[in-house]
Amino acid sequence: MTLDPALAVGGDPGHMSSRTFHARGIGRIILPHQSGELEMAKLTRIGVGPRLCEAVIHGDIIYLSGQVADKAAGQSVAAQTTDILGQIDRILADAGTDKTKIIEATIWLADISTFAEMNSVWDKWVPQGNTPSRACVEAKLARPDLTVEIRVNAAL
Repeated sequence: MTLDPALAVGGDPGHMSSRTFHARGIGRIILPHQSGELEMAKLTRIGVGPRLCEAVIHGDIIYLSGQVADKAAGQSVAAQTTDILGQIDRILADAGTDKTKIIEATIWLADISTFAEMNSVWDKWVPQGNTPSRACVEAKLARPDLTVEIRVNAAL
């Protein structure tokens, strides 16, 4: 596979050093310092179900699906958050990593007024000094008994 300067972002092959560009044939974005043959990274799926899996490992990153309360559905936001964070701990451990390596977290709350209640559990769980980037938004969740959903990505 060769790198095609004609496909440089912005269409100017003369500026390849500061741009990403596509590999001919697969449309994959390549960084300028990469060259030669590309090897497609292996995907490992964890907890595969008919609609989704719990997580996917690609390279040195694990991408978790959004986790919702298992045992605590219908209970308080604090109880659901505790349940979900326990699930995240388990999935990360199964992959050989832990919460100190979380890169990014997204949290959905059915009611943003429960932000402080969720944070009271999150703040005790997240390792200080290893806090990830994070977003928290209000969203209607899949079922009325679910009030919290959390998705994280972590390094292995």
